[in-house]
Amino acid sequence: MTLHIYQARLLHYLTESDRTERTSSDHSQTLAVERDVTLLPVIEGVRIYPEYIADGALVVDGVTGCIVEYGHNETILAKYTNTSEQAGQLVVKVHDYRDKLIMPGFIDTHVHYPQIDMIAAYGEQLLDWLNNYTFVTEPILAIRK
Repeated sequence: MTLHIYQARLLHYLTESDRTERTSSDHSQTLAVERDVTLLPVIEGVRIYPEYIADGALVVDGVTGCIVEYGHNETILAKYTNTSEQAGQLVVKVHDYRDKLIMPGFIDTHVHYPQIDMIAAYGEQLLDWLNNYTFVTEPILAIRK
């Protein structure tokens, strides 16, 4: 098994329960970006908080590509590079990206306000969809002077 450790600045997002769990653990080197800031919920009723770790490390399984763990660089390196029982069974590759920022991938979730009511409307060709749904709706929402 191969693990990849990416040393970098980390920015990610926590739910309320994640935030409580991480606060109760020893993450003294973790900086919450404004503890009271919450982002728009992805799921109704779920509050999302940004978290930034300036000297972080991300552990990724080399086979599955899944994130195994993340945290402060020093803690992660101590855990995965100094364990004698892992010798021979586990290959750990450390990648130095400390001048880079690792953050979750973004999905284009932008929306044009007049199109909100027609999201997931019947799938037609783009021009048909625009002519039959979008352009018909936009004048209704126009600002009247």
